[in-house]
Amino acid sequence: MKKQILLLLTTFTMFSQQYKIPNYYEFEREGKFGKVNYKGQIVIPAIYDSFGQDENGYFPAQLNGKYGVIDKNNKVIVPFKYDYVDHMKNDLVRVQLNEKYGWINLKNKVVIPIIYDSITLLNDGTFIASKNEKTGLIDKNGKVIIDFKYSTFGIGDAIQEIGYSENKIVFEKDGKSGFLDRQQKEIIAPKFDGAYSFHNNYAIAIVDKLYGIIDQSGKFVVDPTFTNIYYYKGFYETEKNKKKGYLNSDLKEILPTEYYEVEDFSEGLAVVEKDKKFGLINQNGEFIIPLIYDGAHECTEGLIAVLKNGYWGFVDPTNKTIIDFKFTGNVWPFKNGVAYYNKRGFSSMGKYNDEIVGLIDKKGEIILAPKYKEIGYLKNDGCLIAQKDGKDYLINLKGEEIFQLKDTELVPIMDSLN
Repeated sequence: MKKQILLLLTTFTMFSQQYKIPNYYEFEREGKFGKVNYKGQIVIPAIYDSFGQDENGYFPAQLNGKYGVIDKNNKVIVPFKYDYVDHMKNDLVRVQLNEKYGWINLKNKVVIPIIYDSITLLNDGTFIASKNEKTGLIDKNGKVIIDFKYSTFGIGDAIQEIGYSENKIVFEKDGKSGFLDRQQKEIIAPKFDGAYSFHNNYAIAIVDKLYGIIDQSGKFVVDPTFTNIYYYKGFYETEKNKKKGYLNSDLKEILPTEYYEVEDFSEGLAVVEKDKKFGLINQNGEFIIPLIYDGAHECTEGLIAVLKNGYWGFVDPTNKTIIDFKFTGNVWPFKNGVAYYNKRGFSSMGKYNDEIVGLIDKKGEIILAPKYKEIGYLKNDGCLIAQKDGKDYLINLKGEEIFQLKDTELVPIMDSLN
């Protein structure tokens, strides 16, 4: 982990129902790491070599070269005897010992034997594992569901993200991809150069480096003519000749593949770009905001940040101006009633200089002057942490500095907003 002064940045997009806002933050002192709460009080002393991502008040940690798990009171829950502890999910812990992986629970009881070359807990509660260069599937009791006889499942992290989809799982055999069901019956023969999981009876498949979409029989219903197809929340983003477009879940083209950039839908709208002009479409592919702006961000909380004549403002989905075009530099989408405001230059290549940042509210008023090098939320209660002049401060939304974090160098545990 980095040993320089780093600011904890929690991206605004983390404030969703799926994400639990953490109460504890990592800090470094003399090369060792501990945890502070949002009041800046040390709750776990800086005695550990490193921390992993915490869950429900439990922290994977490294001590004297070995890994274990502690709780928020610094009590050892899993003893420090493992070569690695790299993942926690559903109160289970993935551990490594003697170059093999398995899973244990928080009572240090082995749930999945530590005998596999790799093993990942899927969202459906099963485990995908590999040993002796073969891949299989295991249930939560350690029983083998799919034998270890296939080269691999899925492509990249696709299977790790969603597990089974519509009772079908991608497998690979002799360099070709097909589909199995839970009974290991081959329902679509391995004839593709690659394939992704099914969604709404369709799946993306690859032939000769070109992407198409197949039905449940394995027949192409969208010919493999695209250089990429990306599925997200009911829509297929298509790409061909460095241009992009959209298909809906019924495979109807709602946006021709002729746009330089298209973004994911947010609040039913998606930003698109063509000839360096930005606009927004609805889920039918209709332009509700024409291609007239020099920049645009996703719609959040009913507002859309757009750039016109070098100034940023906010419009609503009817293209009515809600916040005047008066901000230079860059602004970011609203989350929890506030938006980042960077007072540095914007380039047409999409590069931003964000050395100084503040916050604005939905009235367009600057509630926190852009004087901080970086800024981020600590908790969803108006407390923020900001950095200026090489020092970290806890501040409120009035810009008042509550206290300086002395001798406590916070370490980022998430990505920054930009």
